[in-house]
Amino acid sequence: MTTRSASPQSGQRYYYGTGKRKSAIAQVRLYPDGDEVVVNGRSLEQALPWLTWQTSALEPLLVTESLGKFTVHKKKNKKRLSQKIQEKEKVIT
Repeated sequence: MTTRSASPQSGQRYYYGTGKRKSAIAQVRLYPDGDEVVVNGRSLEQALPWLTWQTSALEPLLVTESLGKFTVHKKKNKKRLSQKIQEKEKVIT
């Protein structure tokens, strides 16, 4: 679900969404009027060094003809190591 909100720090408006797959969680914010893509605080080229990965990450923006219309901030989280260890212990016992 996409929702429009105001950032408490800057007052700037943005759209945000959250996606989950297996143990990964991705959070994305789209700020109007920009063309920068930031992944985990790094530029797209630094975070995804291979061109095929960059193309795959930009595909939703290309399909919707939104590339260059938004500044994109993506944050990807994985489960903490302690959670993974606890899950493995459950399987062993």
